[in-house]
Amino acid sequence: MSIAAVVLAAGASSRLGEPKQLLLDHNGERLVHKIAREALDAGCRPVCVVVGAHANEVCAAVAGLEVLVVENTEWSQGLSTSIRCGVLAVMDWKPLPSRVEDITNISASDSDSRHHNTDTRIVCSGEVSGALMLTCDMPSVGTAHIRLLINEFSTSARHVASSYGNTWGIPAIFPASGFVELQTLTGDVGAKKLLKQHNPVLVPLAGGTFDLDTPDDVRRWRAASS
Repeated sequence: MSIAAVVLAAGASSRLGEPKQLLLDHNGERLVHKIAREALDAGCRPVCVVVGAHANEVCAAVAGLEVLVVENTEWSQGLSTSIRCGVLAVMDWKPLPSRVEDITNISASDSDSRHHNTDTRIVCSGEVSGALMLTCDMPSVGTAHIRLLINEFSTSARHVASSYGNTWGIPAIFPASGFVELQTLTGDVGAKKLLKQHNPVLVPLAGGTFDLDTPDDVRRWRAASS
């Protein structure tokens, strides 16, 4: 069984005023690189990074990682387009003797999606059983939590979501049986509506209520990390 990861890194971060995907943590690691690396460390294969705004810079930030990089040319039309792009790439993915290639431009409505491996190693073999949705702006997410989600999915074979505060949502794993359903998403919305329909298993995420959405969020995050 292989769990794919889809890193949603296409947004313009308009409220923040700078691309949150490229923020440096206290170790000097860019957040998009960090979350993609953590997904790899947790055993996700493939790890698909969806880029859009600031595509060249985000692509450069994950260079050298065993990831698929796809460009969502419709990123400005909302989060759902990035989810659809990432899922299309995962559905199309097959382990290949990899080679360094340029990123592929993919429309969220492109049913004949393609992908490229940006590293020089074979990723893995086997069928993808589910897809883990991740963002770059939740500092509390790490390899340990991703492994907990994967373990729960391996046991239950159900939708699995993270719980925090009085709510729940991503990071979340969607079974492969729901990939077609994810293609029905439209607008600037995520997949929580679909998650609700499947009564997901919940895995607590300490600190999950905090995300990096505004300059004040970043200041508080940096102060806590210093």
